[in-house]
Amino acid sequence: MVAHARAVKLFKDCNYNGEIGVVHALPTKYPYDSSNPEDVKAAELEDIIHNKFILNATYLGKYSRETMAGVQHILSVNGGQLEISDEDYKILDAAKDLNDFLGINYYMSDWMRGYEGESEITHNATGDKGGSKYQLKGVGQREFDIDVPRTDWDWMIYPQGLYDQIMRVVKDYPSYHKIYVTENGLGYKDEFDEKEKTVHDDACIDYVKKI
Repeated sequence: MVAHARAVKLFKDCNYNGEIGVVHALPTKYPYDSSNPEDVKAAELEDIIHNKFILNATYLGKYSRETMAGVQHILSVNGGQLEISDEDYKILDAAKDLNDFLGINYYMSDWMRGYEGESEITHNATGDKGGSKYQLKGVGQREFDIDVPRTDWDWMIYPQGLYDQIMRVVKDYPSYHKIYVTENGLGYKDEFDEKEKTVHDDACIDYVKKI
């Protein structure tokens, strides 16, 4: 993010034509059980990893106390550390109001449960539903067996998550200028109609209608 801030500042200082901003995958995170403090905490920590760590740096020019506390917790549990200097913060701060746009890539949301064990992550690369596992030490685990449809790659099909993510940006990062939905949809096994020489992409069309 420091490199991005440097590039944005240089672009603006040189008065180049065009727009400059950041594009990022922003999957929305929800607690599996919103009444369970462990699930709520797991969703918050997962959100820090995937979303707040990027958005804080881009639009606040710093990391909020909550975000940094979450980062330090995750790193300490996993034997890591974050090195960021005062100069890095100055660079982030100088660019925080200069991004012309935020591009959101959105394909799925995740539901998180509290988890105390070791990390174990299995990505479903086969397209056989049910092959995914995500358990991250110090964070939580993703729950796949919920009442939300999912793709054959275990990505949750939840258009509402895009709306919720956009509203979060509007609320928490008011210095944004505009938002582009740069990628959106669902992973789907295309069925080619040999007779009509076409793909009837009804599932994706139905998804877009729900946005």
